[in-house]
Amino acid sequence: MIRERILALCKPTAWRRVAFFVLTDTLAVLLSLYLAFALRFEWKIPGHWVQSMPKLMAIFLGVKLAVFYYFRLYHLSWAHASLYEMLNVVKASFVSTIMVVLVLFGLKGPLRTFGFPSSVVAIDSVITLLLVASLRAGKRVYLYFLPSLRKKTRGKRTVIFGAGNAGERIVREMGRAEKPLYLPVGFIDSDPSKDGIYIQGIRVYGGEHPLTDLLRRLRAEAAIIAIPSAPKRVIVQIVQAVRKAGIETIKLVTGLEQLAGRESLLKDIDDLKPEDLLGRPTVHVDMQSVEKYLKGASVLITGAAGSIGSELARCVLRFSPKTLVLLDVDETRMFELAEELGVSWNGKCSGAARVEPVVADVRNEDKMRHVLAQYRPQVVFHAAAYKHVPVMENNPDEAVRTNIGGTLAAARAAIASGVSKFVLISTDKAVGPTSIMGATKRAAELAISSLNGSPGTEFIAVRFGNVFGSRGSAVPKFIEQIRRGGPVTVTHEKVTRYFMAVEEAVLLTLQAGAIGKGGEVMVLEMDRPINILKLAEDLIRLCGLEPYSDIPIELTGLRPGEKLYEQPLAAEEGVVKTMHDKIYIAKTNTHLGPEETMQRLQALMEAARGNERTRLVGLLGDLVPTYAPSSSAREPAANP
Repeated sequence: MIRERILALCKPTAWRRVAFFVLTDTLAVLLSLYLAFALRFEWKIPGHWVQSMPKLMAIFLGVKLAVFYYFRLYHLSWAHASLYEMLNVVKASFVSTIMVVLVLFGLKGPLRTFGFPSSVVAIDSVITLLLVASLRAGKRVYLYFLPSLRKKTRGKRTVIFGAGNAGERIVREMGRAEKPLYLPVGFIDSDPSKDGIYIQGIRVYGGEHPLTDLLRRLRAEAAIIAIPSAPKRVIVQIVQAVRKAGIETIKLVTGLEQLAGRESLLKDIDDLKPEDLLGRPTVHVDMQSVEKYLKGASVLITGAAGSIGSELARCVLRFSPKTLVLLDVDETRMFELAEELGVSWNGKCSGAARVEPVVADVRNEDKMRHVLAQYRPQVVFHAAAYKHVPVMENNPDEAVRTNIGGTLAAARAAIASGVSKFVLISTDKAVGPTSIMGATKRAAELAISSLNGSPGTEFIAVRFGNVFGSRGSAVPKFIEQIRRGGPVTVTHEKVTRYFMAVEEAVLLTLQAGAIGKGGEVMVLEMDRPINILKLAEDLIRLCGLEPYSDIPIELTGLRPGEKLYEQPLAAEEGVVKTMHDKIYIAKTNTHLGPEETMQRLQALMEAARGNERTRLVGLLGDLVPTYAPSSSAREPAANP
């Protein structure tokens, strides 16, 4: 412990802090002793005590500084002093007084305790405590007000919803910011008992207030929702009022986990996103089990430039892989992702992991074998796929080539290069499929299941539903339609879908990869279905508008291959629980052996190459007995 303290004192900043407080404490101890005598004897100190003053000062100074050091008064950051640090000062002052009395008791002559005025000791202890505490509190106060004295500009006038711990921390950090983005003008809280109180000098408006009128009266320009446990309906109500008041900037503290272990909460607040309307609880992942197979490993992600692939890349990097290979056919989006991740194009590694962007088509098996042989990944996440149901209904040959052929090419290349774990990103549309896309994804699951017996490689499929904010999905489409003034188009008033945030889906996929041992189809729990019409109405209200009156909504009818409802847990024969409460293993029924499955997959590929639509749909039905094709899948669209 002594060695650690000595090393800490060797730091330049520590030396300056220690020197400052040792000097000020020295002056405080000497001054307090003199004042104690002066007050005790009404400013007429007897001559013998004046003669003894140098010795007394040396004793008091030596004892008190030693006790202050023992209580770490020179090792604490007084810029962030709290009640704990102040209590430490009180304890140090009290103990130092007792130690002084004990030292005086052991002396001989006039300085012995029996002849020493006890009132001087009492007065000295009070003055020392006041001076030492004031010096430290003074630095805290000075550092708190210094940024406001330096500020040339003010931030946006901001209201904070929630006068709890999160809100108080955010306002405190706003006050310390040298370049303020926000100027707090009020707290708004549902608790009526808080109405009229002040936190950090900011008024709390508690209980029932007409929100829109209050926001306008406060001339608010931004809003921060600092209620981490707020349910969806509360957030929607707040956002509606904020939008109606004409406020564009809305920030959100998204989870209770942000409050712990964060030096700055203000830096971690996020822009309000549509997925915040889900009201889903925070996902918990066993980080150690995920880290076990990703840390220090070489990882390859296909479809890396897509919504799921790019989020996989971001999340995998958190677990410190040795190399991360990003593979996609879209070179523009690949470039954008590489720039975001800080890829250095001069061949040097810009971070702890080496990130390698590769432009390649997963359908090209020779290329895939070459890439995997070059980088030798231990883990492959196969996210490359065609996903848009109506587009694939009109292009079944391309769906087969990519969703089945691309999976086979990547899987065979993985076996050839000795990949340990191959994780296929699948979909809940693979269950009882009514679309080409869903049927080809189920066929892809069967493909890797047939290859799972290959020595050295574990093949796992992970199914989940719709992801909020993915390209071409409902939410971005609705937002763009609202921006253009409408109409917002919904296929059917009763259509429902399961949604999850992209980060939640990816983290659970990484967890499923840790749980799976090979051959499983893992299913992610999707919580409650969301009515798409209701979602469209909520998004319109979030923009400060009213559905139907401000923005019309049109019902266009179900598209080819589209379902009205989706299964809650994507497995025909049910599921089995795993160690994680949001991950299950599907009880799939494979009616064909591995060899026959491969033969039918090859026949499908031949039909796709020959663009034999009718034969292709029939072969898909033979391979996936639950596939119920729409009429559009059987026949090509007629020319007008």
